[in-house]
Amino acid sequence: MKKDSLYLSHIYEESEFILETIDSMTRSKFLESRIIQKAVIQSLGVIGEAAKQISPDFREAHPYIDWKGMSGLRDRLIHGYFVINLSQVWEVISDDIPLLHDQLYKILKE
Repeated sequence: MKKDSLYLSHIYEESEFILETIDSMTRSKFLESRIIQKAVIQSLGVIGEAAKQISPDFREAHPYIDWKGMSGLRDRLIHGYFVINLSQVWEVISDDIPLLHDQLYKILKE
């Protein structure tokens, strides 16, 4: 669990960074800003890599968190660099990351 909490903290910090970065940002502004895109994609990669390190026991205890989705997104971003769908990235950061952030906040405060 000690290692899990370290990885959870990394995921939480990166999700918080993403939310702060896109706060009050529109989809079109995101699509125009290469700097923001690169920063967010880097954070999503860290989230996915940390999610891969979470123990199977912890994953089973928290099945409502999309561990596989986080890992899979990381793989698509890292290995499919030239075909990143920025509209899909926007959907993830605007829809999924706030939920993940809230879920992790509750877990980390336990």
